[in-house]
Parts: sequence; structure tokens; C-alpha cells
Amino acid sequence: YNQQMLLPSRQKMNYIPRTVKSFIAIPVEEFFMPDERLAASSAEVIPHPAAYIMPSNYDVLCGTGQSFFHHIGNRRFRIMIEMNIDRYQVEYEKGDGGEKGKIHSLVSEINQSILRCDPPGRFLAMDMTRGWWKRLSPMFALLKIEQTLFECMQIKRRAEQNLLAAKQKEQLVMAIEAATRYTVQRHAQEDLLEAAKQKEELERAIDIAGKVQG
Repeated sequence: YNQQMLLPSRQKMNYIPRTVKSFIAIPVEEFFMPDERLAASSAEVIPHPAAYIMPSNYDVLCGTGQSFFHHIGNRRFRIMIEMNIDRYQVEYEKGDGGEKGKIHSLVSEINQSILRCDPPGRFLAMDMTRGWWKRLSPMFALLKIEQTLFECMQIKRRAEQNLLAAKQKEQLVMAIEAATRYTVQRHAQEDLLEAAKQKEELERAIDIAGKVQG
């Protein structure tokens, strides 16, 4: 796993790392580990129960649907990702993550945290042709961690942008309301001044008319 690339400047916020872009285009089946169960079951009509992999609460199950989303190992994985999004974003936005390998170090650190569980956590996917779980390669684990960090960072960014846009909209509305109140008050003051002026002119005209008649 080697991330040979330069990450973008802060202005290129929609840049997708090449490793992530390449990874999402590869079918998960390409990352299946060599399966010892094929040899174990070749002499038997039905594979021995020990040949099956049973997911644990520390395994990350790759797939879609509520059962995958709520699996304890997947929930633990999401928590690990959420705890490291800010660190990933800092390195991503520096533009030097590929050269200095800090993103690679972060990804490896998360992977080691999964492997240090008891029992060790694994990345598993269902082999739909056989109906059993298969281990995914160490390369898959590293690429999946980086992909998840990147996608969660994008979600976090969009949420922050939406919040900022909402605040700016609120400030704009408040500014318009304040400007409207000021305009109304100014017009009211101008109307009062104009009325006072007209009253004064009327009183002066009446005074002059009285003097002429006298």
C-alpha cells in the first residue's frame, strides 16, 4: 500500500485521491484471500463446520443493508473512523500526504487497532457463489479504511457547508429586517419633519393673512 500522489490545495476540495478512485472501481471479489476451505471440502460432499468463518463482534462486514450497518464490528469501525476524520482532513488539505506518508500512517494505525482486538478483527465479505464468508486481503483493509475516511470527511464537510450557508442566510435575513426597520423609521421621521414644516408654513400664512385683514 503506497500512496504516491500529491494531495490538492485547499481550493480543490472535491479532489478524489487516486487510490480511492481506483479502489471503488474494483469488485470486492478481487480481494478475496485464498480459501483453505476449498481443499478442506474437496473430499467431502458437505464442508466440515470448522471450514466456515463465523463473523465476530470485531469483524468488519462489507456489504449493504441494515444488518451490515448495525453489526457491532461495523459500528466499532465507524466510531474509529469518526475519531480520526479531523486528523485525516488536516493531512488531506495540506497537499503533502502522499510525500510524507502521514495519511498512510493514519490508515495503518486504524488497521492495527482492528487487528489488536481479541479475537483479531477481520474484513469479511460474503462469497455469493458459495454462500459463506471470506476474508479480504490486507490491501483491501487499508484501502477500505482510506475510502471510508475520505467519504466521511466529505459528509462532514457538506454538513459544515450547509450549516454555514444556513447561518449566512439567517444573517442576511436579519440584515434585511434591520435595514427595513431603519428605512421605515427614517421615512417616518421624514414624514414628521415634513408635517411640522407644513404646519409651520400654514401658521405663518394664517399670521400674514391676519395682519393684512387688520
